[in-house]
Amino acid sequence: MLSMILFANPSAKVMICAPSNAALDEIMDRLDKRGLIGGANVDIESAMVRLGKIKQQSRSHLFKYTLDNQIDE
Repeated sequence: MLSMILFANPSAKVMICAPSNAALDEIMDRLDKRGLIGGANVDIESAMVRLGKIKQQSRSHLFKYTLDNQIDE
C-alpha cells in the first residue's frame, strides 16, 4: 500500500508507525533499498526522518535518516 502511494505521488508526506523499533527499521530498510524515499528534486536524507536510535549494526546505513544525524549536519 505504501509503495503504491509513493509511486503515485513521490512527494507525499506519510507518517509510519510500527509496534517495535525493529519493525520500523525493516520498513525503512525496504523503502531505502527500493528507492521509494523522496521525490524529484528532494534531498533524500531529509525526505525521511527516523526518531530514536538505530541499535542494530546491520542497519547502520539507515543512520543518515535519524533526527540526531540530521540536526548535526
